[in-house]
Amino acid sequence: MTGGTGSPDPLAEIGPLLAAEAARFASLGWMRGTSGNLSAVLSREPLRLAVTASGVDKGTLTAADIGVVDALGSPVPGYPGAARTAPSAEAALHARAARRTGAGAVVHIHTIAAVVAGRRWPAGVELADLEMLKGIGLPAAGETVLLPVISNS
Repeated sequence: MTGGTGSPDPLAEIGPLLAAEAARFASLGWMRGTSGNLSAVLSREPLRLAVTASGVDKGTLTAADIGVVDALGSPVPGYPGAARTAPSAEAALHARAARRTGAGAVVHIHTIAAVVAGRRWPAGVELADLEMLKGIGLPAAGETVLLPVISNS
């Protein structure tokens, strides 16, 4: 089966992964009910992202609830497995984050700590000299990472 670009279905692999991560984040209380959303970049030229659907409980999301959006966050028709409902209302935010930061994926959660951090450090959250940086392939000591904070319009 091919997607809207004539290439193999880009959602075949990423759809189940996004659904599984959404369920995992929901189980942690990070994406309660329909709050929060996830995306992953499928291609850079043209920019295409797989995005979780709007209005679907993230704990019960399936691969069928994943759609494809363009660089402006607008749905791209013609992809098999496209979401039964509209993509996340923040799809444009996901596309902007991918364009602006080069991110390969965007995790938009609604924990109180994340909301407070975004308000307190609007220029980004700096992580320095933390053991947890090893989890993303960086040394724990002497390394600083800036997590970008992008306003949610």
